Amino acid sequence: MRSRSIRSFAVSVLCMGAIACHSAKESLAAPPKEVGKLGQLVGKWHSKSRRLATSLNDTSPLTEFNFECRWTLDKYDIACSQVADIGGQKVREVDVFGYSEHAKLYTMMVVLDVGVSSPRIFSRWFAWDKDTWRFLPQDGLRSTWEIKSPDYHLTRTERSGDGINWTVSSTGEHRRLP
Repeated sequence: MRSRSIRSFAVSVLCMGAIACHSAKESLAAPPKEVGKLGQLVGKWHSKSRRLATSLNDTSPLTEFNFECRWTLDKYDIACSQVADIGGQKVREVDVFGYSEHAKLYTMMVVLDVGVSSPRIFSRWFAWDKDTWRFLPQDGLRSTWEIKSPDYHLTRTERSGDGINWTVSSTGEHRRLP
């Protein structure tokens, strides 16, 4: 009995944070072909971003950090993780990218742990249009990732108070590390 509870605990720990985690006894259908496109993220990356000034006195420093992306055990999702010091606070983030056959959209689930506050969990839907990811507007935000090459992405986030007029609020890039 004890070994069974230890095994259950180990499986639970391994499955934490995964969108789709199944026991070893279950047979899984092959992931949809759209999931394969996410494989472009696998590897180590360096990210730079800058929030744009919202007033003449607002100067925002360049934020830089490294992150690493890997397939989850079931090969249905890509999990990316980072730890960075941003603005004097330790930031831990895990992003899980996947695809919904039902919605015909990609998804990104984010677990964000900043400093001493409670972690935040949120998700974003996005469409993949040729070489651009278009995150659907949510809470006055919309973002794009332009895939310039397998090793270089440009990012842009825009804000809107009315959902009609959008202002660029940050820009950035992701470069693959060797």
